[in-house]
Amino acid sequence: MGAHSLPQEVILSAGAIGSPHLLMLSGIGHSDHLASFGIPTISNLAVGDNLQDHVLSIAGPILVNASVSYISDRDLTMGSIKQYLRNHTGPLSSSAVPAIGLFSTTQPPEPNWPNLYAILHPIGIHTAFGKDFDFFFGLKDMRSWVDGFIGRDAHIVRFNLGLPKSTGTVRLRSVNPIDQPVVDLNFFSDSDDLKDMISGLKMLIKLYEKTKAFGKYNATLMPKHFPGCERHKFRSDEYFECFVRHWSVTTWHQCCTAKMGHANDPKAVLDSRLRVRGVKGLRVADASIMPKITNANPNAPVIMIGEKAASMILDDWEKSTEF
Repeated sequence: MGAHSLPQEVILSAGAIGSPHLLMLSGIGHSDHLASFGIPTISNLAVGDNLQDHVLSIAGPILVNASVSYISDRDLTMGSIKQYLRNHTGPLSSSAVPAIGLFSTTQPPEPNWPNLYAILHPIGIHTAFGKDFDFFFGLKDMRSWVDGFIGRDAHIVRFNLGLPKSTGTVRLRSVNPIDQPVVDLNFFSDSDDLKDMISGLKMLIKLYEKTKAFGKYNATLMPKHFPGCERHKFRSDEYFECFVRHWSVTTWHQCCTAKMGHANDPKAVLDSRLRVRGVKGLRVADASIMPKITNANPNAPVIMIGEKAASMILDDWEKSTEF
């Protein structure tokens, strides 16, 4: 085999937050934004725009009148441990995620592109319920909210908006690469997203309260105002809006901040082979390249992006190899 040369490339895979951060620090991004930090522009591109994520909220707690949930105070005992170790039965054999569903809140429903992703958690109201949820979701006063219902069997349904219209941004905080970038998820900047979340919340409550499957457990939404929403009539659309606005968090599905697209797309940072426009020898391969978020978890799509990127890189190298 004769001497040959291979193209030299950098493959950036730092994620939907890290990749735009590094690109901007390197002079690739909105020229006016880069200039404000004294960074010379190499390629004026819409880096850090189009940030998308699945906003998450909770339906519940839904109270049930049977032991069909896990309450750690009641169920984490030596007896239940022995029961599981001996027979793989009992409270510890139950799944933390026994059901997942995809729903459509649009009218008429769009069965091929459901926009609501729901996960059932049969978690009763244990002593540390409020403290745990304050910690995990960055909330306050959850302990006072569940006072009076400790020990009750219940379910909660975690749900997120699969096809959001709202987009946010990633921007530089400083020229110091150690400083975290400024991330604005911009949830509910499109009012349709909030409407869809409220519709989804009401749909899931109805699923519990109006169906035969859960009717036998007398399933009902915990009858107590969420802290901060006391001025609204319980169960009204205004109340549910207040609830969703208070209890909305990220699903950590950030993507789309260095989107690929056509050459005539002013928001496209990459071409169809994931090469950064206007820069030679640089590609991006992670969730940031997606033009639009998928309506469920992006884990599998991101794996596919890596596999496809590797295939294209090998293909391009083979075509340019000189023997």
